[in-house]
Amino acid sequence: MRPRLSRLAAAFVLSAVSSASLAQVRATLPGSIVESASIGASERQQITDFVTALSKEAIGADAAAANRARAALVAPIREHRASVAFRQAFAAVALDTVRQLTGSNDPGARIAGLRIAGALATADTTALVTDALSDSDEGVRVYAASEARRVFETTAANGPAMTESQATALVNALGSALPNADELFRQSIIRALGAAAQMDLRELAGTRQIALTSLCNSVAALVRGMDRSDLTTHRDTVLLATTAATRALSQVGTTVPDAAAKAGAELGGEILAVILDRDVKGLNSPDKAEDVRLTRAAESLVYFARRRAVENAKGDAASVPQTDLAGLLEKGDRSFRRELLALIGPGSSMLAQFKLPDNRFVK
Repeated sequence: MRPRLSRLAAAFVLSAVSSASLAQVRATLPGSIVESASIGASERQQITDFVTALSKEAIGADAAAANRARAALVAPIREHRASVAFRQAFAAVALDTVRQLTGSNDPGARIAGLRIAGALATADTTALVTDALSDSDEGVRVYAASEARRVFETTAANGPAMTESQATALVNALGSALPNADELFRQSIIRALGAAAQMDLRELAGTRQIALTSLCNSVAALVRGMDRSDLTTHRDTVLLATTAATRALSQVGTTVPDAAAKAGAELGGEILAVILDRDVKGLNSPDKAEDVRLTRAAESLVYFARRRAVENAKGDAASVPQTDLAGLLEKGDRSFRRELLALIGPGSSMLAQFKLPDNRFVK
C-alpha cells in the first residue's frame, strides 16, 4: 500500500505542477508577440488561445477567479509596448469579453473592462471608453476618464489604432462632460484632454488641436463663471489645465493653429482677470502664495500662446514680451495692477493680436 500511495502522491504533485505550469503559460504572452509590428497566423492563434483560456473566468461568477483572469488579460498589454498590429489582433478576439464586462451590472466588472479597453486603445475599445463617460456610477465615470487618458498616451507612444474621427469622438465626449463634472471627475477629464493635446502624431494632428481648444475653452468658461472667492478652491483644477495647455503650446515640432493659440490666451486672460479682481477687492490669500502660483501659470500660458501665434504668422517669436506679474504680486509692487492691465486691458497688444474686444477681460 505504501508504494502505491507514494506513486499516487507523486502523480498528484506532478499534476499540480503541470496545472500550475499550464496556468502560468495560459496567463502570459511573450513580449516578442506583443511588440511585433506584424501579426501572422501563428501569433494570431496564440493570442486567440490566450484570450479564450481566460475569457470564461473573466466574466464568471467566481469573484476571485474573475479578478485573476481580468488581471491576466490586461497584463501583456500593460507590461510591454503593445504594437498597433497586436492591439488590433487582441481586440478582435477579446472584444466580446470586454463588451460583456463594460455592459455588466457590476461596477467592478465595468471598471475591469475599461482597464482592458483603455490599454488596447483601438477603435472599438475606445468607443466603449467614450460611452462609459456617461455611466450612472460616479466611480466608473472617473475611471473612464482615466482610461481615456491612457488611450491617448498609448496612442502617442505606440501608434494610432483608430481613425482621427474616432479619436475626436472621445475628445468631444470629454469636453461635453467637463462643465457639469465634480472636481475629481473634472480633473480626470483635464488630464485626458491634456494627454490628447500633447500627442505628436501626424495622423491625429486634428484631434490634438481640438483637444487643446476644448480644454482651454471649457476651463476658461469655468473660471469666468465662478465666484471670485472660489478661485483658490479650484486652484488644482485650474493649474492642471494651464500646465497641460502650456506644454501643448510650447511643444517643439508640433503645429498649433491660431484658434487653439487664441483659446490658450483666453484661458490665461480669464485667470488673470480674476486675480486682478481679487486683488482690487482684497480677496487674495493672506500670503498671496496661491494667487502668485496661479498668476505665474496664467501669464506663462498667455506668453506661449502669443509666441505660437507669432510663429504661425512667420514673425519673430522673440518679439513677444515676457512679463513678471507673479513677481510683482509677490513683492506687493504697486505696478502689479498697471502691468496686468497693460497685458489684458483695453488697447493691449495681446487683445489686438487675437482680435479680441477691448472689454474681453476687463469691463
